[in-house]
Amino acid sequence: MDMTKRRPVQNTSNGYVPSWKYLSVYLKDAVEYHLDIINAANAIEDVLHGVFLAFFMYTLSFLCVNIYRASLLAATNVEVLFIVAESLIVYFPTLIICYYGEELAHYSEQVGTVAYQLDFVGTDLRFQKSLILMIQRSQDTLQIKAGRMIGATMNTAVWIIRSAFSAYMMLRTVNT
Repeated sequence: MDMTKRRPVQNTSNGYVPSWKYLSVYLKDAVEYHLDIINAANAIEDVLHGVFLAFFMYTLSFLCVNIYRASLLAATNVEVLFIVAESLIVYFPTLIICYYGEELAHYSEQVGTVAYQLDFVGTDLRFQKSLILMIQRSQDTLQIKAGRMIGATMNTAVWIIRSAFSAYMMLRTVNT
């Protein structure tokens, strides 16, 4: 499905209105593209939702243990730097998972945005109705979820860091 090799749909403002036969080919490619995104997200979630949940919980618990270790040390101790580096290394895969989960949601939303931006005035009524259906379907944000509960988004990645930092500050206050 290489949509770049086809002649682009021309603007209807100059009086040219593409035929349904011509538009249906583009519409079919766009629907297939959107369905590929949805199927990929569903396949990833079906296979890895438990793994992602376990990994997020492991990362959070590991960060909490490391934070506890760091809270027992003086802030000027060199070992604190090693603990921070170790924590960042463990956190990095979670960041990657959340980043690509966010990218998937973004590209899913872009399908509806592009369909809305088309100059569809004067086109075939079947094409307009198909665009409406595609826009409605793309309004449901597509997310990969860890354990079918926690969205793999950058908000989740930030939440993990915030929780870890809050725990560190609380333990630091208690230990001093």
